[in-house]
Amino acid sequence: MPTIGQVLFWLVTLICAAAGAYLGSYLKKKGENLATKEDIAELTRATKEIEAKISHHQAHKRVIGSSCDSTPRLNICQRITWPQPAPSLQIA
Repeated sequence: MPTIGQVLFWLVTLICAAAGAYLGSYLKKKGENLATKEDIAELTRATKEIEAKISHHQAHKRVIGSSCDSTPRLNICQRITWPQPAPSLQIA
């Protein structure tokens, strides 16, 4: 028959093993959530940066376009090289 010390030892071992398994899976999930949150923040920052560049490009295009319309004899519209739009983000 097992002694009270042996029963307590196995009970404490079982409780520690269960707590360790739970804590391990808990911390893994927390790490995944943190990584996802950081990825979303990076994508949001990149999206806003691209939107700002596009907005600036469109405003610049309107200003130059209006000057081209008002002075067609200068023929400056043919010499203007428009920058290409920003490439789209590809998420791997």
